[in-house]
Amino acid sequence: MLPTREEALKLIRDGLLFNPGPWGEHCLTAAHCAEKIASACGDMDVEKAYILGLLHDIGRKFDVTDEELIIIKTELAKTIYDEYDRLIQLCDCLAGAEGVLDIENRMNDVKKRYGFYPQDKWNSNMNLKQYFEGKMNKDIYLICEKDTFAPGNL
Repeated sequence: MLPTREEALKLIRDGLLFNPGPWGEHCLTAAHCAEKIASACGDMDVEKAYILGLLHDIGRKFDVTDEELIIIKTELAKTIYDEYDRLIQLCDCLAGAEGVLDIENRMNDVKKRYGFYPQDKWNSNMNLKQYFEGKMNKDIYLICEKDTFAPGNL
């Protein structure tokens, strides 16, 4: 069952108490992008998109055993991605803690921080951008308010 927007915000705030950092604002930005894109697509649940965008990084702190991590990876490998999964993957690449970013700048930033960004993931993200722009028949940066949106405080 999907939490409400208010419940999801509370989960993010609680998560930030145990794992502080800019990921909360990043999640707010991803949620904003997901909501805007879903609305522009016309055939997606806008509230669901927002909540999924908001919660997409909620479990990023690694506090599981190696055995549990293997189970998680095994189960995730079985996942069949839907339109919302693809939307959130795209929004993750658009979302910075300070607002909406150019997708290529965001991926270059991740590459700089971690020393590597897989080319297949890069290509996939660019394909997702093209897919959703085609579906909306609009520029993703205009829809997501790249030049004006700022996430605000949690």
